[in-house]
Amino acid sequence: MYRTVQTAAAGGRFGFNMRNAGFDHIIITGKSKVPTILKITNDEIEFIEANDYWGTGIESTTNELWNKYGRKYSIISIGEAGENKVYFAVRHLFWLLGLDKKRFGNKDWNPLSEIISRDDTVVIKPNLVFHRNLSGDSIFSVITHGSVVRALIDYVYKAVGDGGKIIIADAPQHNADFDEILKITGLGETVEYLKENFSLPLEIYDLRREMVIYRDGVIVKRTRLTGDPKGYVEVDLKEDSELSELSEDYRKFYGTDYNREKTLKYHNRERHAYVISRTILESDVIINVPKLKTHVKAGVTISLKNMLGIVGDKNCLVHYRIGSPREGGDEYPDQGVLKNTILKINRWYTDKFLSKGKGVNLYSWLIKLTSGHSKLGNETVQGIVIHSGNWSGNDTIWRTILDINKIVLYADSK
Repeated sequence: MYRTVQTAAAGGRFGFNMRNAGFDHIIITGKSKVPTILKITNDEIEFIEANDYWGTGIESTTNELWNKYGRKYSIISIGEAGENKVYFAVRHLFWLLGLDKKRFGNKDWNPLSEIISRDDTVVIKPNLVFHRNLSGDSIFSVITHGSVVRALIDYVYKAVGDGGKIIIADAPQHNADFDEILKITGLGETVEYLKENFSLPLEIYDLRREMVIYRDGVIVKRTRLTGDPKGYVEVDLKEDSELSELSEDYRKFYGTDYNREKTLKYHNRERHAYVISRTILESDVIINVPKLKTHVKAGVTISLKNMLGIVGDKNCLVHYRIGSPREGGDEYPDQGVLKNTILKINRWYTDKFLSKGKGVNLYSWLIKLTSGHSKLGNETVQGIVIHSGNWSGNDTIWRTILDINKIVLYADSK
């Protein structure tokens, strides 16, 4: 508790031995960045790295230290309750899965060794979709918490060893600030620290090829990104795509950007192609670390949808089909003459002008006129206008999600 003094008592020989070593009190200030042993031998004090004992429990830790340093030492261990609770949760998950069950509870326990081999390349795929929560709530109800990734890094490293490679990778929303995400989650600092101090074979990649900036609801700047250092593979599922049964009406497909022609180059009567990170396809193991949350198009975001973040070009992801179901689309339900007309005007203006980089100032003015929302007519005096496939009738996004997971399971870099 902050700015309070607490007391505690413990039995055993620790207090007696501490006094014999010449100490009445021990005051520890600051915080170690790694698990640490404080070893006191008379007037000699040592700080020793304790990663091997992390998560092994009080009894196991005590016995291991006695075996190493001798029973002349009294030992106080913080135990699992005093450790990082996220580490405990990740460890408990591996235990529930029965991974490396025979060695559980000692320092040789290596749970991921059952699915990861020495010297493997492992991709940790968190959900780092955006740098803020648009609802105003905590950002960590939207993205994977950095502490979960941090715990996984240790277990993956124990499995791959120095000869392996660990890559944290995601392709967030096309207008997300990746540097800000790394700052919020602490992942940028974590990777830098682990590489500098422990020489871990660790990298972090933003898999996007392009980032955009919106202002007043329109794209005002595009920035080409480095993306995957290994490049990308265009994987064409053809008739195996879940979108293939919609191919006859492919011109209704909408991706991410104004210019639907980009999306239609990937998805049409002849092909259904996706631009996939080569790093992902060449990796030996992918660890999917999703964020459980609701989603306006898919209903929920769990493991399957999280894999959309392996795509380098957002425009190859079909999100919905333009128009209402009566028109062969699933962009929005039938909302009456006024709202449907507003949405049709919006679609016409987007296809006719915004897709060609024209009419941006007028569109921005119209958005300001409609309370600053990101779509013309988002909100009217009659209430909210449903748009962009953001409703339960979206019958397209699940197809895209399944396509990407088929690629994860069955495609390779060739």
